[in-house]
Amino acid sequence: MKNLAALLTIYLLTSLVVFASAEISKAKLLPLAVSFILLFIAYIWYRRYSRKIELSEEIPEVDVGKVWALIFGLFFLSMLVRIPFVLLYGEPYEKIVVIYLILMTMTRILHCKPSVFGFKFEGIGKSLTVGAVYYAVLEFSAVIVQLVFVFLFVGEIYVIGYDFVPFLLSFPFATFCVGISEEGLFRGLMQTLLQKFYSAKVAIFVQSALFGLWHFIWHVSPLNFGEMAAHILSSFIIGALFGYFYSIAGNLAPLILVHGLVDSFPFGYVLNQTAVGKLANSSIFSQFMVYVAPYILSITLVFILTRRLAEWMKKP
Repeated sequence: MKNLAALLTIYLLTSLVVFASAEISKAKLLPLAVSFILLFIAYIWYRRYSRKIELSEEIPEVDVGKVWALIFGLFFLSMLVRIPFVLLYGEPYEKIVVIYLILMTMTRILHCKPSVFGFKFEGIGKSLTVGAVYYAVLEFSAVIVQLVFVFLFVGEIYVIGYDFVPFLLSFPFATFCVGISEEGLFRGLMQTLLQKFYSAKVAIFVQSALFGLWHFIWHVSPLNFGEMAAHILSSFIIGALFGYFYSIAGNLAPLILVHGLVDSFPFGYVLNQTAVGKLANSSIFSQFMVYVAPYILSITLVFILTRRLAEWMKKP
């Protein structure tokens, strides 16, 4: 009970701090800076706490009912702070709060080292290499096919340049806050706990379904059910793809990098607006072939390569 009270207290305090920073400054800089300061504090706290308390390298014996309560409790608390941030500020500033929830749950509730839930940094160079290859296949196989289809359907070059500034500005937050929080919550905590009682397929499905629902809020204001359904479905697929990798590798480091790149690298593309306009007026078939088919191909390629990449990373 004492540890649960500590978790809820930290949850409320971090939420209030980030809310206050967002209210004080309508610009993104202050809440982003606060997020990184709190991230550093969390790291320092964990280093000191782990020296005082011996944390387990295995998940403790726990009742399956408590696991489900923990999963939905964390999801509810995370959504409770996520919804107002997205609706009020149009930004996912809740990420640092979720990181604190994850860290407190691992250490104070389950009394485990973060490595039990995939936060492994031994051989980090190899892990990041795997992540970079994983992302390259996922992103560029789709982009290349997309470029070809756009030229075939509208006779225009789709991407006319790349601006690194938006990418470099968004990458740190997308990786160290978004990547760590979402991979830690859904793949790390949820999937790891569920795999203790159920098959990997069941665990992957559950965390993927929750990961899909996690993204509905982006289409509430203004309300758009079509885009909401598409976002939930695409997030479910990504959650399942990442969950499959994690079920083999047991390591979140590559996925955190991939997550950061997925949420930041595409911002740098400079699109040919003539091509964009022609595509908007093109047939449904053309739009499907440009915006959907390339990603079906890239996801299929990554799915095929996942086991090889994960097993290569695990080799000493």
